[in-house]
Amino acid sequence: MNTVKSVIGGLVVFITVLSLFGGGDANAGEDCENTESAKTSAYIFSQFFVEEYLKSPSTADFPSYYDTRVSVRFLKECHFGVTAFVDSQNSFGGISRTNYELTVIVPSNDNESYRTENLRFY
Repeated sequence: MNTVKSVIGGLVVFITVLSLFGGGDANAGEDCENTESAKTSAYIFSQFFVEEYLKSPSTADFPSYYDTRVSVRFLKECHFGVTAFVDSQNSFGGISRTNYELTVIVPSNDNESYRTENLRFY
């Protein structure tokens, strides 16, 4: 029974990741609109971009999208402003909190990929 639950859980995760990273979705342009789905996608992808700049990305701990200290704003078509923070290990082995903000540009079609602009840590 646990094996069946594991397989089903794995399929759910796979389908979710496939839908986030694109799987030939004909409605890819819908992520450019001011929807909760588009804002959630922008926040998730902001985490991938921020991790690239951390000393120890494997220790990164981001808050939930629903945390009151996370802000995702629709700026203009396909552009979302993200303000949040990450707790991660620094060079000395201690955990520190770093605030960040950036603009996430979501793909308007299947031939584009997520991009960022104006990443700033403070």
